[in-house]
Amino acid sequence: RGPFIRCDFGGAHITPAERRMRELDLRPQVRVTTSSLLAIPHIVRGTELIGVVPRRLVTCHGAVSGTVALPTPFEPVALIERMWWHPVHRSDAGHSWLRELTIHAVESGALAA
Repeated sequence: RGPFIRCDFGGAHITPAERRMRELDLRPQVRVTTSSLLAIPHIVRGTELIGVVPRRLVTCHGAVSGTVALPTPFEPVALIERMWWHPVHRSDAGHSWLRELTIHAVESGALAA
């Protein structure tokens, strides 16, 4: 256990990893809070802070941020991504294009680790 940086998306939203830590009664000592997972590798650089981020984030940014990935004391947590939009945007051409592009990227494996 060490000083921890957590990502706070606000209100009732917690990351899947943090939810799993709570289930296991792991209570890290939160010292820093950020609103972006992307910032964590850069903030922990040169500190004793520990953060939990998707491995792919460290793979992509580790060389720049000087961070490394270590295994968590629990099994990997599945990330489930969803798309939500207001029904008024159902027929919007730009919105439809973005939804189709996202679906294609996921189905083609372009986003796979």
